[in-house]
Amino acid sequence: MSIKQPILIIFLILNFFISSAQWVNCNGPNGAEITCVGVKGNLILAACSTGYSSSWGQLYRSTDLGETWGDVVCSNGYEYTDIAIMDSIAFFSTSNNRVFRSLDSGLTWTVSLFVSSANNNTFLTIVGNQLFAAGAFGVYRTTDGGVTWTNASSGLPAQTVLDL
Repeated sequence: MSIKQPILIIFLILNFFISSAQWVNCNGPNGAEITCVGVKGNLILAACSTGYSSSWGQLYRSTDLGETWGDVVCSNGYEYTDIAIMDSIAFFSTSNNRVFRSLDSGLTWTVSLFVSSANNNTFLTIVGNQLFAAGAFGVYRTTDGGVTWTNASSGLPAQTVLDL
């Protein structure tokens, strides 16, 4: 038996297992581009973009790991740019420098941070018990679940921060 035969057998076995892994439709948001997703435990928040300026996007929520979905009413009029879930508090950011906060797993939302009226994307990052928001306004940080925010841009150049 040459060395080629055992390698071929191993390749065929591995190929079988790799090809048997399949994506399964989870009845999620259909008909739009998913722009960002946040997951914590059984909670999944998915933001979709329709691409039409009159209806930039819609936020969908699942509390059973994607088996069922409901849309969340958040008429902010701008595109969703990021989602972060910190402990029991959910956040999403928009293309108009706003960060929204939910204390009830995404059922209702309030503005947590608004820096300027410029229309620029805002991005979120969690580090430990801190949430950072970054965008054309620099970087802001909250350590109390989005109740208060402080400017954390010291030492950064005065340019748009695209991600953290």
